[in-house]
Amino acid sequence: MNLRRILSPVALGLFMLAAAADARYVYVLPPTGTSSAQMLIHNEQIQLAGTVTVPAGSFQVLTNVPGDKAIVLATNNVAAVSFATLPNGPVTSLSLDGQPATFGAVTPDGLRLLVLAGSSPGSLYIIDAVNGNIQTGGKISINGIPREVVVTQDSRYAFIVSSGSPTALLTVVDLSTNQIVNQTQLAQVIGALHASISPLGQVYITGQYRMIEFDGRPPFAEHARSEVISNPGRLHFSPDGRYAIAANELLNGYSLICIDLQVKGPTTAAGTEISKILVSTSSNTAVRIDDIFPVNATTAIAYSALDQKMFGISYPSLTANELALSGVGVVNGVTSVTRTDEFPAARNLYYTSGGKLSRFDLVQNTALGITDVGSGTAVFVPQPNTGATPKTLFTYGGGLTSVKPGDLVPYSVRAVDANGRPVYGASVSFSSETAVLTNAASTTNVDGYAWVVATGPPANGDFVVTALVGSLTANLTSTITGGTGGGTGGGGTTDPGNVAKVIKVSGDGQLLQNQFTVNVLPLVVKVVDAKGAPIAGKEVTWSASPGIQFTALPTPTDANGVTQMSIYPNGDFQGATYQGYIATASVVGIGSTTFSISAFPNGQFYQPTIFIRKPTQDVRSITMKLGTKLDGAVHAIVSSATGIAIPNVGLRVSTPFTDPTQGPVVHCDGQTALNGTVLTAANGEVDCNLVAEGKTGSTSLLINVGEQRDFSGYTITVTPGDPVAPVIVQGNNQTGKPGVTLPLALTARIVDPSGNVLAGTAVTWDLVTANSMTLVNTISAADSNGLVSTKVILGPTPGKFKVRLKAGANETLFDVTIETSATGFAKVSGDGQAVAPINTAFAQPLVVKVTDASGNGVQGAAVTWTTTGSVTLSATSSVTGADGRASVIATAGSVPGAITVTAAVSNLPSQTFSLQSRLPGPSVTATSFANFASGVAGVSPGLLVQITGAGLAPGVTGQVNANILAGRLPLTLSGVTVNFQWTGGSGYAPIYRVANENGVESVLVQAPFEITGTTVNAVVNVSGGSTNVLAIPVSLVSPGVLEDVSGSRRAAVVIRSDGQTVTPDTPARPGETLRMYAIGLGQTSPTAYTNQVGTPDQNVLAKIAVGLDNAGIQVVSAQMAENLIGVYEIVFVVPVGTTNGDHPLGFVMEAVPGQPAYANGSILAVQ
Repeated sequence: MNLRRILSPVALGLFMLAAAADARYVYVLPPTGTSSAQMLIHNEQIQLAGTVTVPAGSFQVLTNVPGDKAIVLATNNVAAVSFATLPNGPVTSLSLDGQPATFGAVTPDGLRLLVLAGSSPGSLYIIDAVNGNIQTGGKISINGIPREVVVTQDSRYAFIVSSGSPTALLTVVDLSTNQIVNQTQLAQVIGALHASISPLGQVYITGQYRMIEFDGRPPFAEHARSEVISNPGRLHFSPDGRYAIAANELLNGYSLICIDLQVKGPTTAAGTEISKILVSTSSNTAVRIDDIFPVNATTAIAYSALDQKMFGISYPSLTANELALSGVGVVNGVTSVTRTDEFPAARNLYYTSGGKLSRFDLVQNTALGITDVGSGTAVFVPQPNTGATPKTLFTYGGGLTSVKPGDLVPYSVRAVDANGRPVYGASVSFSSETAVLTNAASTTNVDGYAWVVATGPPANGDFVVTALVGSLTANLTSTITGGTGGGTGGGGTTDPGNVAKVIKVSGDGQLLQNQFTVNVLPLVVKVVDAKGAPIAGKEVTWSASPGIQFTALPTPTDANGVTQMSIYPNGDFQGATYQGYIATASVVGIGSTTFSISAFPNGQFYQPTIFIRKPTQDVRSITMKLGTKLDGAVHAIVSSATGIAIPNVGLRVSTPFTDPTQGPVVHCDGQTALNGTVLTAANGEVDCNLVAEGKTGSTSLLINVGEQRDFSGYTITVTPGDPVAPVIVQGNNQTGKPGVTLPLALTARIVDPSGNVLAGTAVTWDLVTANSMTLVNTISAADSNGLVSTKVILGPTPGKFKVRLKAGANETLFDVTIETSATGFAKVSGDGQAVAPINTAFAQPLVVKVTDASGNGVQGAAVTWTTTGSVTLSATSSVTGADGRASVIATAGSVPGAITVTAAVSNLPSQTFSLQSRLPGPSVTATSFANFASGVAGVSPGLLVQITGAGLAPGVTGQVNANILAGRLPLTLSGVTVNFQWTGGSGYAPIYRVANENGVESVLVQAPFEITGTTVNAVVNVSGGSTNVLAIPVSLVSPGVLEDVSGSRRAAVVIRSDGQTVTPDTPARPGETLRMYAIGLGQTSPTAYTNQVGTPDQNVLAKIAVGLDNAGIQVVSAQMAENLIGVYEIVFVVPVGTTNGDHPLGFVMEAVPGQPAYANGSILAVQ
């Protein structure tokens, strides 16, 4: 009977079951209330990877950046924190001064563990997540009862929310100094408190009736708050960060709420609740939700510990139903739920029920396995995904439409790999043509996030921040309004993408007498293009509020882009003592700008009051340093005749000098200053922050208010400013032989920002490289011309060196070159060495030697190193040591091939090293080889062997299966070959399949029947990169029952007498003769050969006994399966009287008398 058609699909379906352990773990904590017990550690495929003993009360599992430890927190006075080396220990524990841990978090860089403990006051412990020690200053007292802690994406600041009397408290700790930097009383916040941090870095505190948003950066201000009914829990954010889902405790029950963080209102400034539902079971019993797991952009899974139920959630318009899993149904008695961290859609769901841990693929919508774990809580903890290549970039924070100039706008990006796993440590660079950026260069954290803060530019219109990660780019675009050259609020409007501007030049802030034209200045504007160049011939249209008269015709700009309009105040005051007006200059297609004008009625009794508060009347002088700003140097107050404050009146301060080369020049400075004029505020008061430039000396100070009144009789004395970096006069870039004195003294002039000589200023001279030279005849105080100098005697070591000159906080560097005495340059070692795998260092350093005319080594010679090909060097330049030698380490890059490294010394022939790199071999060891059916490590002659390990299938997605209908299997498949080597022989393994599924790479092969001995070696080659595996255990036989999986049921592959596969729907019958398929049964008679299909009557030489219900039953035969390679069939009879249901099935064989070999146990359905 030809069973190939029947068995092949079954066998192919089994190939994905055997998987290597992955560095992504599902932990099962022992049940609450047990004493010290075992924590089970499973890989992502829920195969047991290890166990460790953890303290009683363990409740939380975390990990560090190396990913080598599980960090376990416990409500345990003696062992509150434990570090377990993965996967089997040892475990070290840490006491927190006898206090149990209550909450913990690892910083996003993975380097620090933050643990809360104690109460009234409590403590924050800051622990090194790598070595497990409490950091210096790492115990910080926190008032009240600390509840939760969150950390900003850059790992800089920790936010701790604590409850207490009379109010709750938010404490901010700077983790760079371990100091409290801010504390905020949370007024009107009571009840259970929770802290959450959004993908954009905003911190949210939720409590009874309140949700409060705080900025995640200094000064940590409360940004907004929303009223929420009644007591929302921790926020769980949608992948795009727009929506937050929270469990909500009502006064008389429970609900789920969805908050849109982009929709604001008068009482919901932090975000608006847009949907709310009561969650209930199928029997309409209301339930309390304890945890929420967003799965993708529209769905989440909620878990109720009290009701032991899972619920499927749709959002933002909320719906909730008991979760029914495909092929599983509704699961009852759920004791814990967790899921993997792929983004934007999670891949695997894990849950415990009835003492078993189950895995469900949320993408394929199928159950993937179940295993016994006993009681306990499952927790998925991803290891840092280091070294992965980012494939997708997600952005947060773009699309803002009303950013003001100077606003600090946070943006962030999230990088994930091809499997959706967040990438740790990827370099990110941010750039913008118009916005100033803070933290423009960073790396992604454990969650894949990197962030930047942009300062809103002054010009209206769109501005773009670009993120670059490897070959990926993303643009975040926001829009400035209220700035210059467009928009509203004084800036006018601008066409999208057009950054040409209309700029105010003068005339703003005038205070005028009605119907008077004396001292009335024209309104002057300038029109410029996107590059700031003037635009001539543009028509400017003018408009103004009633009370200001002007010529209604447009005015054209001149060759300098400038035009002006004369105005005449002629308003009706109707009893008022002043009026404020607005005049607007507009250019079609570019934008507009506005002027503020104030007027008062005609008549002697309506004169406004202008008072100069500073400088005071008794001290009418100011002294300030050149190049500095003196805040509040001049303060004026403007009010009407009846004492009403007049806003928007200009204050201008000057001296008789306009040319800074002739004398002191001063003006008002600041964000609100325009061409040296500042305007009064709503209270009629204005400050001038004075800046002095030009020459030093004393002169008169002129104060003008509103172009209406001048105030004289003031003086200003400008003293020399602080020194700038010393200005080199002579001596830079000199070259000489060792031991000589340079001909020119190093000379510099000490001046302030305006070039004024600072005679007498003390300076310091020093060497950047100690002992490289000697400084003599040094002058360290500026003479009357501001000059300082030093002579230089060159040291013995050749190379480029620097002399540092400091004046105050500023410095200047002189470059000096000491010539070498070298005459010879040669390679010493490292050329033509053994080929290295890509991304690994070559075994030998590349060494060169520089010699003098006598053949002695020359110390201090500078060697530069350059490369061609894919390679990196430990340094691009080096200096020879006392023996004249210099060296670098070469590391092969990611592309295999020829490599050239060239070493060069000035004025000597260069030396070239020739190297070669190759593809790496896969990451496999002897334990990577296992029985395909049983999973037992090792091989046996003719066995189907599953090899697992990284690098076996780098270019494969899913499975690549050989054509087994051809009668023979290929020896090469998808670039993979496996060559087994034993004493006296070797042979290539036929390959059934190469696979890369869920990040697990594997190869299924047949071990040659010719293998002898107790161990065998293997060479596994993938696309030219090979790995030698030594001492793989060999046994004479390695029996295994082939099994199939349907749903969560795993059963032996057995064929009934009518050709159907035995399943619960087509069970075996009592008294029926069946065929069971197995592997690893060893040699037959006639002889079985490698890569040949079975033929009739190839009987197994060893004795075989089959057991059903743990009792022996009749075996008819055990032979090679016809037309299959490496597969056996055992024919047996089901005993008459066997009861209905699943029955344990297995077999044992004896290839060597007295040494039984047992196959893996399975089940058989009988009815």
